Amino acid sequence: MLSNYIKIAIRSILKNKLYALINILGLAVGLTVFIFSWLLVYYETSHDLFFENADRTYTIRGDVSPTADMGIGQIDGVQGAVGPHIKTDLTEVDAVARTVLREFLISVDENNFYDNIRFADPELFEIFDMEFEQGSAAALNSSNNVILTIEMAEKYFPEQDPVGKTITLDHEHDLTVQAVLKDLPANTHFNAGPSRDMVQPLGIIAPMSSIERITGFQPDTNWGNTSMGNLTYVMIPEHLDQEWLQTQMDGLFERHVPQDQRRFLEGFLVRPLVDANTAIWDMIGIPVMTVIQIIGLIVLIIACLNYTNLATAQSMGRAREVGLRKTLGAEKKQLLAQFIIESLTIATIAMFIALTALEIIIPLFNSVT
Repeated sequence: MLSNYIKIAIRSILKNKLYALINILGLAVGLTVFIFSWLLVYYETSHDLFFENADRTYTIRGDVSPTADMGIGQIDGVQGAVGPHIKTDLTEVDAVARTVLREFLISVDENNFYDNIRFADPELFEIFDMEFEQGSAAALNSSNNVILTIEMAEKYFPEQDPVGKTITLDHEHDLTVQAVLKDLPANTHFNAGPSRDMVQPLGIIAPMSSIERITGFQPDTNWGNTSMGNLTYVMIPEHLDQEWLQTQMDGLFERHVPQDQRRFLEGFLVRPLVDANTAIWDMIGIPVMTVIQIIGLIVLIIACLNYTNLATAQSMGRAREVGLRKTLGAEKKQLLAQFIIESLTIATIAMFIALTALEIIIPLFNSVT
């Protein structure tokens, strides 16, 4: 019986080619936009979940005071001095790590490159279980060392063993490569952001202890610098939660933040690690992910309404068919089944077209972005 209904549905589609084409393409476009928007949002809001400690790792953001007149409600980092105070005051936490981004002219033999270096505390590798191709996390224990990802190692030392080689910063400061880190997947905040200029991919990691010698910047006592991308990570035990950490950070703010800095920041915000990838949208207060989902849903609803309107308009022309089937003894439930299966057939064809379109669109989107 079902196969007969499907045959009737296909015959009806072939008989009314223009009507079927408009309906199928309309539904296909709606489904394509809807599925793509939700896949995009899921991807952007599920970064870093492959890290073992992702569910108990948080970033500390700055809650920007309205009097700062910056046009944003928060920033993704806090001053460098916050990290040491967390270690001292919150003895319950498992690990605290800071990262600071700086751009340098990097010289390797006769070749020069402008690249960013991420200075980090050694605890970074306690929080994030990154894999090493060569060497180990112990490379961050000396201020003269540096860690490269495989991508950067191939860029600086093609077809060579990079361990033991030297890179020079601004023609003045030498760092020795002591470890090579495996490249991270794309779905991590280390490699993502609204643009490569705003959040640089993880490529070069140097010890935080070397930044003062190289740049004069003193992270442990800094209360004035809150540049984007300079993040502070806190990993807490499994029996504690975000609410507990937020309460502790509120107390830390009141105890330690200088009064002159409170004109700029009015508090600290504790955010789950998974939110680090979408921090830019939180900072400017635009719910981009929600908007994308709503747009996708609206397009799908419009496609469904378009289908309904066309089906209603065509129903007048199929009155003779319905009357003939009733005359031949068809019951209401049989007629209902026929039209439902016909609709499902059209929707199924539209879904196959949508999935095919996504197979083409997603790789193109990835290559562009």
